Amino acid sequence: MINFKETLNSILAESELLIKAAEIKSSIDEKTLSSGYRSLTIEEIGQLKKQNNHAENWDTVFVTDGFFTSFIINSRFYGKCYLGRFTGFPLEIENEITLQSGIYDSTIKDSKIDDESLINRCGLIANYIISRYSVLYNINTITAGRENTFANRIKIAVGPETGERAISIFAEMKMSTAENLLSLEDKTDYEEFCSCYAKQISLDSGYIGCNCRIINTTSVKNSFISDMTIVEGASLISDSIILSSENGTTFIGSAAEISGSIIQWGCSIDSKSIIRNSLLMEYTHAERQCLITESIIGPNSAIGEAEITSSFAGPFTAAHHHSLLIAAIWPGGRGNMGYGANVGSNHTSRLPDQEILPGEGMFFGLGSSIKFPAEYKRSPYTVISTGAVTLPQKVEFPFSLITQPSAVKQNISPLFNELIPAWILSDNIYSVVRNESKYRKRNRSHRNETDFSIFRPDIIDMMVTARDRLKAVTDIKDIYTETEISGTGKNYITEKNRINGIDAYTFYIHFYALKLLTHRVGKILSGNNGIDISIIYEEDSDIKQWSHAESILAIEGLKDIPLKDNLEKVINQNNVFLSSVYSSKDKDFIRGEKIISDYSVYHKPTGEDQFIIELKNRT
Repeated sequence: MINFKETLNSILAESELLIKAAEIKSSIDEKTLSSGYRSLTIEEIGQLKKQNNHAENWDTVFVTDGFFTSFIINSRFYGKCYLGRFTGFPLEIENEITLQSGIYDSTIKDSKIDDESLINRCGLIANYIISRYSVLYNINTITAGRENTFANRIKIAVGPETGERAISIFAEMKMSTAENLLSLEDKTDYEEFCSCYAKQISLDSGYIGCNCRIINTTSVKNSFISDMTIVEGASLISDSIILSSENGTTFIGSAAEISGSIIQWGCSIDSKSIIRNSLLMEYTHAERQCLITESIIGPNSAIGEAEITSSFAGPFTAAHHHSLLIAAIWPGGRGNMGYGANVGSNHTSRLPDQEILPGEGMFFGLGSSIKFPAEYKRSPYTVISTGAVTLPQKVEFPFSLITQPSAVKQNISPLFNELIPAWILSDNIYSVVRNESKYRKRNRSHRNETDFSIFRPDIIDMMVTARDRLKAVTDIKDIYTETEISGTGKNYITEKNRINGIDAYTFYIHFYALKLLTHRVGKILSGNNGIDISIIYEEDSDIKQWSHAESILAIEGLKDIPLKDNLEKVINQNNVFLSSVYSSKDKDFIRGEKIISDYSVYHKPTGEDQFIIELKNRT
């Protein structure tokens, strides 16, 4: 197995971005510039002056062979400027409107402008490299100082804002690296790696790659903007790196502000969104005035109107409405925050040193308020219902519902909520299987591996543990708390919901293992050798998760049951599963019809739901 240090070393050795940085440095060293550029002729200087161009010193303006003067008009040049060849090549500004390559109505200082780029109405471009075929139109300033590392190696204070869990970031960081760092006590090797990475990517100028389009933008400074990036109407890009490519174009839109941040391939930052000291992994979208500060956001996430501060939120995190996520360590991601969700209260009035550890796929409902410290790591796909206020707690029941009690219970604090174990499995399984399908379809990440299976070994093990805690009760009561059932947190569980939880967990634990058993049987049968009972439960590395499923079959006593009975059981379970998916979705339709007179006119019946149709065909 490759260890973490070896992984870091391979990044330094193989990084396309660091190779690109080395090429950029080589392109501007004195030897390369002296061999690739020449001084202007007297005739060229005269023609440039006729076209209303001015220079502080024409002797420090250098050009490539084949240089044309025709497309440099009404511009100013200061310091050492290196100009490419401009032939009036048509380049798109926006909406398929093109202008000719060249330099027009702009001020250039100590910069290198490559062939066939377009610089038009730029107030000041200073200490920047502008690559071929890039468009810079109507920009106030594009400036850079020296020793720019473009947000590489900055520390992100995820979790406690006091910085105890801070993580240094780098441009090509993946989810797997960030997750490793969460549990890595000695980060010496990693910090050395970040230092080396930052040194290798450092430039004494700013950089804009090939085929970029930056228009109607206020300020770009100390930043690295890679090939194919589109910037339209941004307010600020400062001390940042924007990664983009032909297959993963990054878009920075209207009034967006990005400072001290890393924006990876395929991201979109739009509509007054503000990104500060953060890392947005590939294909993440920030829109509608959202604010992301001191955070790492995993790939394929969508943040709109929300505020995210000091958080590590994993892939497919969604916050489409006004909500708060602060001091969260949520590498599993795949969760959602409803309007007004307050996740949550990280300041004790003494220090902002509290945190929350949500479980994968958690849903924080409308107006919910989560008090810290809180840990839900072992409660994946749990829902906090609308308006619920949760106390500081640790909850360890996957697929559950935490909701406000319908009535005050005797001897139970009125601040406690009701915990319904496995409620998502018993009453809302449609949401689980739809999410699994949705994430598969929406995934655009090429550099991060995601296991889209929700029922996978680590989560199944959590379900087994949770169910066994429910089963361990010996003193039967109407209501249980953390005292009787560990993992309940500051909530209570009713006897009815304890029994239902046991049944729901058991059903899906068995369903998971038996489905993999049918896969194993199918593989054996495909060899046309018939069924040899003695080899069914042998190891099979070709079937992912089989080893784990085999252990579950043994623990649950299913290996002691005849194969025929197990196969019949999984067929029956599949029918129950499909029926449960249908009924959990159909509840909405039935309720809607009762309340809204023309509901059925504008809502498809459950049987016509595209996802349910696909699920039936697939199973």
